[in-house]
Amino acid sequence: MYTLKRQGRVTEQQIQEAAALFDRKNLEYKYQTEVGGLTGGTGGGERYYMPLGILFHIAAGNAQGLPFYSVVEGLLTGNINILKLPSGDDGLSVFLLQELVRLKPNLSRHVIVIDAPSTNRKLMQSLGKLADAIVVWGGDEAIREVREIFRQWGFYVMKKTAFIWKNSF
Repeated sequence: MYTLKRQGRVTEQQIQEAAALFDRKNLEYKYQTEVGGLTGGTGGGERYYMPLGILFHIAAGNAQGLPFYSVVEGLLTGNINILKLPSGDDGLSVFLLQELVRLKPNLSRHVIVIDAPSTNRKLMQSLGKLADAIVVWGGDEAIREVREIFRQWGFYVMKKTAFIWKNSF
């Protein structure tokens, strides 16, 4: 059993539920339905997918494990991931990322975790400048704040998640 910083302990049942979300069959299904596989297409054309580069993840703190989930999506698409932990993070995402890297050590080159407040605008801007895209999870206010910090960037909003990319693409 793993002891979290703020919330107590992660139970074996919680670990099993998280493991089920990230087992190979579920991840392959997610990749196939969301990305469409590596090649394919309609009308005789083919699609090819490439990593975007460096993703800067700004995750909401109200969903346990969400930061880990966001990084896994970035890893699935072959990106390098910078994760800014939410202030309400209880340690679960770091624990899961450590376990993932323990199982797949080569992924350590693709994950950077930063534990700093979002109010540190200078740091946020510096991290954003390193990134090719920003993945934001949160409500309207969180997305507005990220827009304010990164005004020079274009953005696309989908549900409660914003994907922000540099205009230079």
